[in-house]
Amino acid sequence: MSGSATRKGRLIPLRRIEGSADEISDEALLNACAAGEAAAMGALFDRHAARVAGFLRRISRETGPDVADMLQATFLEAQRSATRFRGRSTVATWLLAIAGNIASHYARGERRRRHMEAALATTPKGHVKTPSEEAERSQLLARLAAGLDALPQDQRIVYVMCEIEGVTGREAASAMRISEPGVWRRLHDAKVFLRRFIEREPE
Repeated sequence: MSGSATRKGRLIPLRRIEGSADEISDEALLNACAAGEAAAMGALFDRHAARVAGFLRRISRETGPDVADMLQATFLEAQRSATRFRGRSTVATWLLAIAGNIASHYARGERRRRHMEAALATTPKGHVKTPSEEAERSQLLARLAAGLDALPQDQRIVYVMCEIEGVTGREAASAMRISEPGVWRRLHDAKVFLRRFIEREPE
């Protein structure tokens, strides 16, 4: 990561907007940021940082300082790009698209073999799993994590954005500046790959 994104591995503090910003929309905050109000980006950071960080962890398979670096770079890039936001997607989806680009650039210079976090799947409440069920679930999660790790980056970003984050295809297309059919093609290819990967006999 460039030195402008971090200082000695620590986040650069973003000045917070005074008072409560809960009643201000994301779009209004971004417009304020585009007009030069740095505190507005601090409010957006407070509102969306947790979701963006989770998204970065899922698509990059990184944790800790690496995610913090990418998270900071995402919001610095959002601050620089605020004037170019056209409202074709929600601000939240736009931030995820920026985070996807940041993670793609990061991945080109790094070699990583870590599995995705187990939060990709949820355990139904109130059901006590037997040891065999737990073992089967663990194996499935391991296969899914390995399959996601093997996906091309562009397909992984679309899969996580649409299947896990719940972003619509139209919003994802607008935020990523690709066609909606392109989103569905990547999502379809990712699902086919993952299904075959999971069903394949372990080597």
